[in-house]
Amino acid sequence: MNRPESATQPDSTVGGKTPPAESVLDTLHLVRAEYLEMPGLGLTIPQVARAFTVTLQESERTLTRLVEEGLLTRDSNGAYRRR
Repeated sequence: MNRPESATQPDSTVGGKTPPAESVLDTLHLVRAEYLEMPGLGLTIPQVARAFTVTLQESERTLTRLVEEGLLTRDSNGAYRRR
């Protein structure tokens, strides 16, 4: 079975290590794709961290980037939703 390259790499969030740039970009692309696929989706920073198995810091950076791109906005409950 062919596995994606990222699936063969060790978990970079273990031990508080900074994830490699490829991992951060992968997370950004995955989170963006989920929001594009499900327009009503609203997730908080901790929910994104759990759903995509990333650190809270990586989750926050990813969501902030998507806000800066104009895809998402943060509501009064702290959930990030599509604009």
